Amino acid sequence: MIHTRDLSAGYTAEQLTATREHVRDHLAAVADPDDNPAAYVQSVEIVEEELPYGGLRIIGRLEAEPTAPYLQPDYDPDEAQRAGL
Repeated sequence: MIHTRDLSAGYTAEQLTATREHVRDHLAAVADPDDNPAAYVQSVEIVEEELPYGGLRIIGRLEAEPTAPYLQPDYDPDEAQRAGL
């Protein structure tokens, strides 16, 4: 799986840290059946590419399939809500 986020030119160190964390947590969460990023967060590879206008692209890669329940073809959000998920 791949997840990408871009930062605009002039981004701050705080924005960079938060964006890296978001990309890492997002990929790790969707790979876990319980939507828990802690299970795969250490396996996410982060690559950064400078953009021509001065921004930065954060690319996360994880060798896993999405298994979070809400990404499955038979997922019913109404049923999940009734079940308290």
